[in-house]
Amino acid sequence: MVEALGALAGRDGVFFLDPVKGMCPDRHCATYVNGEFIYRDGSHIRRNLGQVTDGELARMIGFFPALATGAGQTRMSQAISRRPSAAYSSN
Repeated sequence: MVEALGALAGRDGVFFLDPVKGMCPDRHCATYVNGEFIYRDGSHIRRNLGQVTDGELARMIGFFPALATGAGQTRMSQAISRRPSAAYSSN
């Protein structure tokens, strides 16, 4: 599915952001961000996270650089920083 969505990224007005690349560096996914457990079940992030945690998740997946880049970037996943953040941890 990720490959299919990524293939659409080159089309006019279509952007692709793969959260796994930012949230799961080295194949270990973050379960806590800023000390807050982020999942509501095995694969869905809670909707009631704190504002700071929401911002950190957005930063982790590369949302802000992708948003700022807008139509000039076709693959938003390229904007993700590869360095893990000290603000999150995995099990």
